[in-house]
Amino acid sequence: MPTIPKSLSAPYSGIYPTVHNMPDQCPLCDRRKEPPSDFCTFHGAALKNLEEAYAIWTKAFDGQLTKEEYYAKVLARSETGRAIRDLINYIRAQGAGG
Repeated sequence: MPTIPKSLSAPYSGIYPTVHNMPDQCPLCDRRKEPPSDFCTFHGAALKNLEEAYAIWTKAFDGQLTKEEYYAKVLARSETGRAIRDLINYIRAQGAGG
């Protein structure tokens, strides 16, 4: 299988095997995983923030907000950073969108 250029692989590196996706590396970047997380410190913190904010947003929407709706709303915001965008795209690609 051909290797995807690094510039294109970040949001999808967990899907396609590349030289950058080693077992001890974060599936979103070349940083080392921080056990017990599947992600590096940077993306692990992004995941924690994403999950904590979902609880707050769900309460604000009277419990009527699915994770997929939440992800769409977060991605639509211009303030959303790359780490969160990459993480949401990865979660969606893994089929864990909710």
